[in-house]
Amino acid sequence: MGAGQSTHAVLGSQEHEQLLAKLASNQDIEYGGAFWNQLLNLQLALASQDPSQVQDALLPHCRQLMVHNPVTHNFQKLVLHMLDLVGLAQNGKPSLAVANSLHMVSVIIQFIVETCSPSALSMAFEAAPNLPAAAQGQPSLLPLFINRLVLLICNLQPNDEVSYLVLLEAVLLLLVCCSTQLYVQQTAAPLSSQPLLEAFMEQQQSASALVGALLQLVVARQPLPPKLQLYVPASDGR
Repeated sequence: MGAGQSTHAVLGSQEHEQLLAKLASNQDIEYGGAFWNQLLNLQLALASQDPSQVQDALLPHCRQLMVHNPVTHNFQKLVLHMLDLVGLAQNGKPSLAVANSLHMVSVIIQFIVETCSPSALSMAFEAAPNLPAAAQGQPSLLPLFINRLVLLICNLQPNDEVSYLVLLEAVLLLLVCCSTQLYVQQTAAPLSSQPLLEAFMEQQQSASALVGALLQLVVARQPLPPKLQLYVPASDGR
């Protein structure tokens, strides 16, 4: 990854750079605090920015997050807030916040997959005592995370700019989750070495619906809504 732009330049405010630094710090952020709404309340779609610049801007925060997350479990809290927003999207209330949360989680997971061990990835989804009661009673958030992501793709219809963006970010996050085999040294690594794929393979009940939803998207080839701005690389002949 190159130098890219600063977090301030990519995300549009110094405040969000400070919020990301707090997320990645050694501070155990309260799950029910106002911090999470502030973090996800971006005024622009991350998908409208150069993906490499978004990754570069988030890279130092990803590194610090992986250092402190075994104690703070702030990544798990981010995932749970993302899932809350995903639930609202499935109930007809898609938002820019859920699209950006999907994008942010995707970048962090990609960093973990590319630079850390499978055990570190599993640890990033471990349930912990400082998580809300809804996350207790299960050793990992991975099954819930993958299940909600699959159901969102199966059920959300891209009827407008926001729902189109949310569905796009959900599919891209699913691609990241299914790419872990690219970073496993063994060509025939056991499934246990790929926790995301293992959780994905447990979604048998939704398998046919997911395949149908993805095929429908391919066949429909719905054009980009005119008011939705996504990043498009400049052509060589500019």
